[in-house]
Amino acid sequence: MVELIGRLGDGPEVGMVAVARLRDLLDEERLFQVGEARRAGWSWAAVGAAFGVTPQAVHRMFAWLV
Repeated sequence: MVELIGRLGDGPEVGMVAVARLRDLLDEERLFQVGEARRAGWSWAAVGAAFGVTPQAVHRMFAWLV
């Protein structure tokens, strides 16, 4: 992670690749954490609140996980 963040200041070409990779890592972690929260009994309302979105929005995005 530190390696990617360090690249952000290395010019736009390198920085854009680093940002794309960070987005991919964040997406992977978000999927993992939503799955963990749901398996732990969190409601869609609680997951939505954690992301600052409605329960319906978070359900639409992640219902396929569980």
